[in-house]
Amino acid sequence: MGLHRHILHDKITPIEDETRRRVFHVVRQMDCYVSAILGFPILLSDEDVDQPLPSEVDDEFITREAIVKPPEGTPSFFQAFNAHNRLMGILARVVKEIYPFRERERSAKESMSARQGSPTFLISYSRILALEKELEDWRGGLPEFWREGTEGPIEVVR
Repeated sequence: MGLHRHILHDKITPIEDETRRRVFHVVRQMDCYVSAILGFPILLSDEDVDQPLPSEVDDEFITREAIVKPPEGTPSFFQAFNAHNRLMGILARVVKEIYPFRERERSAKESMSARQGSPTFLISYSRILALEKELEDWRGGLPEFWREGTEGPIEVVR
């Protein structure tokens, strides 16, 4: 369907554009979750995607003509959605860098041929530190409204 591509066209309204973005990124998040849980590779790499994240405005600010800027201080659930999307990007890197299929397979063969027993797989500590730094940066970049411990509507607290 080409939802991973950002299409600029006069006949695509802001509503259609946002819908394309939202549908694609929901499907991509599902791919990331399912791939991580089942141990499969993630289908699309970042290099294959030019679809931007959804605009951080709720539906009532999107019209057929334009996206209206919400009043200052109005949090949008799409801020949280986009933050979650960035978190899924980190999970995708974990799947690719910490659980890479080819390295596991090669490492297992090498360890089995070197000695009889169970295969081993070595993970670079610098990779772990880099991913941990990404997680810390992600958490630090969350808007205050969406941080844990914030009081507010049940949807936010949850």
